[in-house]
Amino acid sequence: MTNKIVNLHKLSCYRLIIMYLTCTALVLYSSGGGFAQRYMEFEHLSFQQGVGSNWIFDIAEDNKGFVWFAGFSGLTRHDGLLNKHYTHLPYDSLSLSSNHVYRLMPLDDGRIICSTIGGGLSIYNPTHDNFERITPNAHPNLPTTFFTTGIRHRNNDFLYLAGRPRSILRFNPLDSLPDFKEFPLEAETENGYFRENKARKIFADLRDSLKYWIVGNFRIYSFDAGSNVLQLEMEFEQLVNSSIHHELILCVLPIDEDHLLLKLDKHDFHRYNLRTKEMEFLAEDPVTPPAIAVSICPSAKGGYWIGGSNGQLFFAQPDFDEITEIHIEKADINRSHIECIYETHHGELYIGTNGAGVLKYHPSSNRFRVIRPELAVDIENSTSLNGAPEFIFIRGMLHPKLPLYYTNSYNWPGKLFLFDLLTERMTFLNTTSDVGSIEHGNFVRGPNNQVVTHNGAELFETDDSGKNLLPFNWTNYGGIPPELPNDIRQIKFADDGRLFIAGRNFVHLIKPDTQHAKSITKESDLFTEIFADILFEQSRVILLIQEAVFDWDIDNNELIELQFTGDFSPEIKAMRGYSETSHGTFITSALHGVIHVERKSDNLHVLRIYSQPQDIVSNNIYTSQMDSEGYIWLSTDLGFERFDPEGKSRARFGYRQNLPRLYRDNPFFINDSGMFASHGYRDLVYGRIEELLHIDTTGNLIIHTFEADGKNVLAQDLQFNNGISLQHKQNNLIIGWSHTQSSSSDFYLSEYMLRGFDVAYQSADNEYRAYYTNVPPGDYHFEISIRSAMDGSEIHHLSMPVSIAPPWWDTAIFKLMVALVLLLVVFGFFRLRLNAVRKEQALVSSYNQQLAEMEMQFLRAQMNPHFMFNSLNSIKHFILLNKKEEAVGYLTKFAQLIRSILQFSNLPFITLREELATLKTYVELEQARFSGGFDFEISSEAELDTDQIVIQPLILQPYVENAIWHGLMHKESNRKLNIVLSKVESFLVCEIIDNGIGREKSKSIRSDISTRKSMGLPISEKRMKSQDAESSVEITDIYDDDGKAAGTKVTLRLPFKYRND
Repeated sequence: MTNKIVNLHKLSCYRLIIMYLTCTALVLYSSGGGFAQRYMEFEHLSFQQGVGSNWIFDIAEDNKGFVWFAGFSGLTRHDGLLNKHYTHLPYDSLSLSSNHVYRLMPLDDGRIICSTIGGGLSIYNPTHDNFERITPNAHPNLPTTFFTTGIRHRNNDFLYLAGRPRSILRFNPLDSLPDFKEFPLEAETENGYFRENKARKIFADLRDSLKYWIVGNFRIYSFDAGSNVLQLEMEFEQLVNSSIHHELILCVLPIDEDHLLLKLDKHDFHRYNLRTKEMEFLAEDPVTPPAIAVSICPSAKGGYWIGGSNGQLFFAQPDFDEITEIHIEKADINRSHIECIYETHHGELYIGTNGAGVLKYHPSSNRFRVIRPELAVDIENSTSLNGAPEFIFIRGMLHPKLPLYYTNSYNWPGKLFLFDLLTERMTFLNTTSDVGSIEHGNFVRGPNNQVVTHNGAELFETDDSGKNLLPFNWTNYGGIPPELPNDIRQIKFADDGRLFIAGRNFVHLIKPDTQHAKSITKESDLFTEIFADILFEQSRVILLIQEAVFDWDIDNNELIELQFTGDFSPEIKAMRGYSETSHGTFITSALHGVIHVERKSDNLHVLRIYSQPQDIVSNNIYTSQMDSEGYIWLSTDLGFERFDPEGKSRARFGYRQNLPRLYRDNPFFINDSGMFASHGYRDLVYGRIEELLHIDTTGNLIIHTFEADGKNVLAQDLQFNNGISLQHKQNNLIIGWSHTQSSSSDFYLSEYMLRGFDVAYQSADNEYRAYYTNVPPGDYHFEISIRSAMDGSEIHHLSMPVSIAPPWWDTAIFKLMVALVLLLVVFGFFRLRLNAVRKEQALVSSYNQQLAEMEMQFLRAQMNPHFMFNSLNSIKHFILLNKKEEAVGYLTKFAQLIRSILQFSNLPFITLREELATLKTYVELEQARFSGGFDFEISSEAELDTDQIVIQPLILQPYVENAIWHGLMHKESNRKLNIVLSKVESFLVCEIIDNGIGREKSKSIRSDISTRKSMGLPISEKRMKSQDAESSVEITDIYDDDGKAAGTKVTLRLPFKYRND
């Protein structure tokens, strides 16, 4: 096989051309297709960046995207931005078993088996962020203390290689008591040069799931995991004469199911056939002698990375027919030995060294492709620029449509250079006439999307191919070149084709017209500088110099200097650009940053000044260029920045994005094909704008630290939004997280908030940590939002429940218990009080009852003499009238009445029958002594059970007496008295109706006769109320049809009472 080893520093121009033609078909580790990549910017990770060891043995990636570095001084976890280091702590059994971590084996569940030198195995547990040790002290049957590397066979069945003694170990490292089975490698050999018999690498056979291949330093073995048979397959006897006394096989890598890639000491790269045991030469060792290649890693894009013992890095194509050196330009690498190379699934490249830590290549961070003139060639003449005068860029411009960049140099008078960005070739631009001092002219976009420049006196333009320079075609400007002075300093075209020409002390504007071009010239001593910017308007041109802004009124050919107004300090100076956007007018300055102004007549009113570091990366802006989307691209002393006038996005580009030099004093061009380019002092950077602004969204957002009062309480994988529960004293929090991604952290904005505590999102610090103190008890959600700095869109969001329990005295259970206790106390007090009140009420009730009985007896005592007095008066009346028989009859009934009164006087209630009988006796006595007599009738409803219904004794008698003596007595004839008893709802209704003279007339008669107040009715009403408050008495006057008084009706409503109540 024909082989070429390419060293970019030593090849002839012809071989460089051929190589570049080949590289255009190879995307050499770029983030997107279309370009060959020769300049790779590495990030250096060492002690200063938190990597615990500068000697790295192995690199691996876990299931979350963390990258782990195994080193001479411990284990380091890298999340793309920050590093966390793990070491052996003698007093902590959950730390590493040894600081010398040699090999790493990540498992699918996130655990990592770490092989150590002298400490056995340490298994990292991501759930608890600690280690489980398998050491001779913990496992006495462990046959070796020097593990090298291993492979997982099935489930938890592992095969491990042990270096001293040389053997294969088969065991389950995840078992608490592993059962070790050892299979020693054959050490006996007739070849005395093979002094060591180390087991270096183990690979699975891609055809046989039970078969494995073990590569030592001189031999290749096979191992049958089904029968546990170890067999020697190959011993490299043919290398005895090479005087190799230490290790022959320096690095090994499976190529396919039948072949291994072997790098043999002093014998270059070979392809070894596992089935036929044949060796095939592939390529010579590209590393500069006496150093050699010592590490190799496959690339996902095809090909292999090769690392040398002197720090050289190469990329080999899949068949090793092309090997390209990648120059590592890190002064502090010091050509360290490359121990290992690892490529992540994101495409990041990590290089571990034996003294300089880790080199990291970030493909999406390397967004600028770089061309350096000293490596470029003139294809037409096949001459290198290396021996020519030093090339220093002056002015340049990207073609509006094509991937071509034009530039000039003071050291190459009369020459223009053309960079083809697709092939990375630099050539002299073809010219058809003498272009004079063309190196002094600026480049502008012409009216037909061509590139136009000048030599101080004449204008030139490119043809349609962009590769030839012709005299400018004046057809659209009258067909004849205008008479111009020989001191043209600057040209620019407006979108409508107007041509602006500036020279010393004059500006000239030519309006296009195929018949006759109209020229306007304005001379002024103010035009002694090159204009920083020129902006065309309909009838005016805005001219910007460093110290002033001018408005050239074309119609009147007047020049007005615009004055700045507003609250700003100091005076605006060193202006570099003037941009009209949909969000206003913006002026850039090399001192003040970006100035937002508003045009008011002849003034520019300053609205706001955007300055470093809050708003922009640097105030020192050299040039500014507005793109088609309204963004303003700033070239500063700290790199490029895309300024968003609306303030919704941020995009900054510097060292982290592979910019070889931060100082950028030339415009950032973007053409219609989506390409960008800009040159510096000694380099040209270019690429595709979509790749420059690309944001990777495949990373993981992981919380790895949750400290509460100094203790890490993170006990589970929070990638799945499990919550954290804390005690009330654990209210001082430190929360740390990682964002693993393939793009630079500069392209992301990380914000967080403790929802329920914070009122808004807060910007995260550079360490991605949040600090909270004295968080009150409650339920919260800690939220992290990762947004694109380009457009502000959210890329990742993580929400984790956080619960801080209240103190025991503030819990719901405690409050409930307190409430229950208080309730019981209140209830007990209430019961005591209720019992006391009941006793008091019982005493009061008993007292009231006794008082009522005494009062009733008193009332009856008052009533009985009153009645007896009236009755004796009646008897006296009969005697005086000499009516003896009537007197005797009356006296008999009176005796019966007195007997009844005496019988009932001490009783609270009597039956209704007894009451009516007594009342009848009384009425008959009154009827007998009444002059002229009266008729009376006592009636009751049949429903009334007069034997069971009880009533107060003589309660009706006073009302009957009142009806007789005050209603009927003063009526001459037809006197009637009706007593009617009925049941209405739960009341006994007694109606006493007389047809007497009425209450008004009776009242007037009584007032004439006596002033004595009758006591009968009040006493009776009081008696009724004392027994039942619901008792009532209603007196109604009765009138005839003529409205004259015709009697009185007294209605008594007495609640029903029965004998057994």
